[in-house]
Amino acid sequence: MRVEPDMSRFETYILGDWGTTQCRLYLCRGCEKDGNFEILDEIAGKGIKQLSNPQEYFFKLCDKWLKANGAMQVYLIGMVGSNVGWQQASYLNCPVRIDTIFNNRLSFNAHNCQIHIVPGLSCTNPLKLPDTLRGEETQMIGWIVKNPTKARQLLCLPGTHTKWAHIDLGQVNSFLTSPVGELYDVINHHSVISTPDTEGYWHQPSFEEGLEVGLDKSNNILHSVFSCRTRQLLDNQPKETSASYLSGLLIGSDVRDAVNYFTDFDSVTVIGNDQVLPLYQQALKAYGIEAEVMKGQEASLSGLKAFVQIGGPHEYDVRRSG
Repeated sequence: MRVEPDMSRFETYILGDWGTTQCRLYLCRGCEKDGNFEILDEIAGKGIKQLSNPQEYFFKLCDKWLKANGAMQVYLIGMVGSNVGWQQASYLNCPVRIDTIFNNRLSFNAHNCQIHIVPGLSCTNPLKLPDTLRGEETQMIGWIVKNPTKARQLLCLPGTHTKWAHIDLGQVNSFLTSPVGELYDVINHHSVISTPDTEGYWHQPSFEEGLEVGLDKSNNILHSVFSCRTRQLLDNQPKETSASYLSGLLIGSDVRDAVNYFTDFDSVTVIGNDQVLPLYQQALKAYGIEAEVMKGQEASLSGLKAFVQIGGPHEYDVRRSG
């Protein structure tokens, strides 16, 4: 059923990035028509995998906001729209433009609030294999709206499952996933190959040693990762340095392969947090590429702002859910 909302009711609204391991919600006030807003408050909470009832948790988390402001529009990205989330927002197949992404949002009613969830993306990646992402599309869009006329761009979004996306004049053409963060965690904490880092211990020379091995075209990651252990056994390297070495090895291999899978690009931008940005920037520079950077939170908020502006509540499907 198509409905036309009373726009005057929704001057204040909620934006949220709700992923697998964490949730961050922002109470905002502004004009939904032009997307300009100010952040009044923010809340951090649990990720989707920790919850059995996301809807109940959401309304408990936002209770004071809703009591103060009444029913609001809610714009969410991330795993909240997966098959283990609040409600499932279907994948859109690439290539796809940002207005198409927002216009295919999942919208439903819950406790008189209008909930809008951004769909994920799917594609056949450069390896000719199926690939998906959910949540990262909003950071990509956050970069696109700030660089709408840039063509032949490669975006790198490091994380548990690092994404490399080919962008051309506002369109997401394709992308590739490399589970760098997950492999780091599994090898570091659930194998005999490496030793977990101790209280954030970091050894830059070992990272650079691993980076050199990872970037070497003659090396295969499956055949070189065991060197995390053998460099301790035979080269007398302290076990505390193995996590830094492993990080360099995985990031170097990721960068080397991704930039060779995507050959049709003019420049690279890395989008992420302060911890990982310099590592990927260093790896790309060592491979001969001067990458630009963008903070992950800045990209997310820029993308959510575009969601409000482009895909805002002009008209939507209402699905009753309590």
